[in-house]
Amino acid sequence: MDYLTQVCFGLNVTEEQYTSLKKKLDRYEEDWAKETNPDGNKLDEEYEDFLQGIVQYTVEFNAGTVYFTNDESANTEALAKFVQEFLIEFDIKEPVEIDAAHTGSRPVPDAYGGHSVYVDQEDIKFCCPITFIDLFKTKKLTKPEGVSQENFEFLEKIAENMHGQIPLGVLQNAMDKVAAEDAAVEDNEKQLNRYVFSTTDVENEFYE
Repeated sequence: MDYLTQVCFGLNVTEEQYTSLKKKLDRYEEDWAKETNPDGNKLDEEYEDFLQGIVQYTVEFNAGTVYFTNDESANTEALAKFVQEFLIEFDIKEPVEIDAAHTGSRPVPDAYGGHSVYVDQEDIKFCCPITFIDLFKTKKLTKPEGVSQENFEFLEKIAENMHGQIPLGVLQNAMDKVAAEDAAVEDNEKQLNRYVFSTTDVENEFYE
């Protein structure tokens, strides 16, 4: 019985960005073959783990997208670090999501699943299915201490519009964070949207 982690991830790039990525990937291949750090010294453990993970991906460029694929032992941590370097180098603000499938060489229940990785210039966060399921356990929003009734009712209306697409647990976590600010109503709306859509801080069940 073989347990497999599979990834097919596409990253949209320009020709200039692809040229930069290709140079880095070629350097990683060279460092892995020579077993050296970029400075020429012997591989340290952290860089070795990164190289081992990234060189196992098949990389192809097609019509403005770089595809990273691995159908056996995909290391999403290494890929996430590589993608984060790319976002920083080209000052890309938009976050990226990497999805991985867990499967097996034969049908065994504990072989199936998956995980997702959120990547931006500052964060790399991992989420497994049980984390997402836990977020659905919140059945009703509660008013956080420090939030005015007016603002809570306003946020509830926003949450009603979002629910069905976003677990209430995510919305509750976002609302709890807004509670610390409790500014003007319109500012609360902006903050709630920011916490839900623009950061993984709302996913406080995430593990690193």
